[in-house]
Amino acid sequence: RVAERGVGDLVLSATYELPVLTDKLPFFDVTVDLKLPTADERRGLGTGRPDVGIQLDAYQTVGAFTLFGGLGYRYRHRSPVFEGLNDSVNVSLGLSRTISDRWQGGMIYDFRQAASSFSGETHELLPYLSWAPTENWAVMVYVIKGFTLDSPDRATGVQLTHRW
Repeated sequence: RVAERGVGDLVLSATYELPVLTDKLPFFDVTVDLKLPTADERRGLGTGRPDVGIQLDAYQTVGAFTLFGGLGYRYRHRSPVFEGLNDSVNVSLGLSRTISDRWQGGMIYDFRQAASSFSGETHELLPYLSWAPTENWAVMVYVIKGFTLDSPDRATGVQLTHRW
């Protein structure tokens, strides 16, 4: 068992919402992200190399809830520190509910294929709370509960979003 603390990698992402075809169909987003290697790879907090990912997400409102799912693929640059890195698929399922004009809460289940030949897949549950002080800005806080040996036992995070 190994425990480390420190700053992780920085992930920059851009999402494009596809035009809606009809009110009956789900909304679709395409996201591209770039992981910048800001974590200390010598302490095992990162690979020391950038990664690129692409994801397709779908959203559908059902009553007071929004159901959503995503399917993604991550390309991992080979790392001199971590040999055996693999490209992988990830799947997310979740639901959210508006609490008030500015607050939203929800739950996400994430599955990711093994990132390397020496690690396993991850299964995580992520409850979150999001606050939008303006139409363009949102802050989300979340916790993670992992269910596999390669998932974090628990983690916390903050996500800042700006929409144009």
